Amino acid sequence: MKKLKTPWFYVVVAIFMIFPSIAFGENDIYTDVKKSANELAEVLVNDYNVSGVQYALISDGKIVVSGTSGIFHKANVKTLDNKSIFGIGSISKMFPTTAIMLLSDQGKLNLDEPVATYLPEFKMADERYKEITVRMLLNHSSGIMGSLYVNSGMYDYPTTLNHDNFLKELAQQKLKGDPGEFSVYCNDGFTLAELVVEKVSGMSFSEFIKKNITEPLGMTNTKTPQDDFDRNRLARTFKNEEETPIETLNMIGAGGVYSTAEDLCRLGQAYMNDPGYAAAAKLLSQEAKTRTMQKEYLRGIGPEQNEGLFGYGLGWDSVDAYPYSQYNIQALIKGGDTGLYHGSMIVLPEYNMAFAAVLSGGSSFCGQVMGQTLLLKTLLAENDITKIIPPGDLQAPVLSSMPLEQTSYAGIYANNAMVMNVSVGTEGKITISALSHKDIPDEIYLYTSEGVFVNEDGSKKLTFVNEANGKTYIQINQIFNLPNLGQTIMTSYEYEKIEPNIIDDVSQKAWDERNGTKY
Repeated sequence: MKKLKTPWFYVVVAIFMIFPSIAFGENDIYTDVKKSANELAEVLVNDYNVSGVQYALISDGKIVVSGTSGIFHKANVKTLDNKSIFGIGSISKMFPTTAIMLLSDQGKLNLDEPVATYLPEFKMADERYKEITVRMLLNHSSGIMGSLYVNSGMYDYPTTLNHDNFLKELAQQKLKGDPGEFSVYCNDGFTLAELVVEKVSGMSFSEFIKKNITEPLGMTNTKTPQDDFDRNRLARTFKNEEETPIETLNMIGAGGVYSTAEDLCRLGQAYMNDPGYAAAAKLLSQEAKTRTMQKEYLRGIGPEQNEGLFGYGLGWDSVDAYPYSQYNIQALIKGGDTGLYHGSMIVLPEYNMAFAAVLSGGSSFCGQVMGQTLLLKTLLAENDITKIIPPGDLQAPVLSSMPLEQTSYAGIYANNAMVMNVSVGTEGKITISALSHKDIPDEIYLYTSEGVFVNEDGSKKLTFVNEANGKTYIQINQIFNLPNLGQTIMTSYEYEKIEPNIIDDVSQKAWDERNGTKY
């Protein structure tokens, strides 16, 4: 005889039918991602001088994780949330990039046409300026000196002075290299791109990006210094533990935009193959998106960047970065740093994922390493990868027999900050001594069986490169371990070999008479 069921049985069954997760447990494949996000955000605040961080990760059109850690301002009467606005620094460069690609899609400009075609008032004290194309502004290869900061970085003072005087300032400059010869980070290229957008569109840059980018994508929390918005929503910044007035960077296209992590993920969707969001899918043509993702840095001289952070695309800092290269995954990365605000945006276009973090304090590097950890965990959760490859252990070098021709690379090397003497011993030992900074200790590298020189703790690999331009460079591959956060690698031409500058006796005598004089 079957036992009769009480009325309570039917109540319980009904509850389980309505809320099955109560009976079977919540099947959230992103549990580890969310746990890691909270932990890493706390690490940033506790260990990396970050006063406040906001982060978000989106996959297939859905927010996987969105959160904050830290404080909004020193009084702590207001808390950080997903609507708090931060300066995003050079992530702003993706706005002139996107604007240029929009105008290209509309047939209003050609990437390989000289900038002067669209901006006839653009002139420089160097005839090579006529060879600078629109593309070169976006891949950092224009040869323009770098950064005109006059009247740019301000505290709570939006002004157009930098913008209005920019062409006048450029007209007095020469180029640092032939246009297209090499890609070296150049803020002014993006300010110039901002002016091209204004000239071609007939609109102010702030008006153009609002009408054509932020409004269509629903980026309601993205503003420029020239916009009218409630600046009390800006997360506060600190210097020497004192709260500062609102930081205002008036080079809008190069670094002056304000935004949130979720808004930046929406911008990232515009570069995905299938963003799951109609407005993002139709913002740019597939051809335009693909063009931004090419290895533009290989057009000129420079090292391969599949173990690096600066393999430039159009706008992107890297289209060919570690650790994603280990999985044959393309990642598009853009970082941003002002004096006080920092941020990172990473897009995996084939996997329709994006991550963004914006910070007060710290550095963009912190956000980037946080992002790579969370993106890899998300790829694992969605079965796009089978495992996460652990970071390599640093190992001290073992000296190996060195070909004698390596000794020919000894000499004086320099970069934009230091002059170094490089000695190469026949036994395979390199000593790098700073001639310009006597307080910097010597660096020692040993030749190894890999055919490269490795420093004493194993974190740096050094090779000499004879480039197509006839010059010799020291290439450094450096591993950065950020305790409790993660690991990444940077590859760069660190120094260029310089030959002795022979001067006449009169000049030498004049120098000898002045040398050592204190002013």
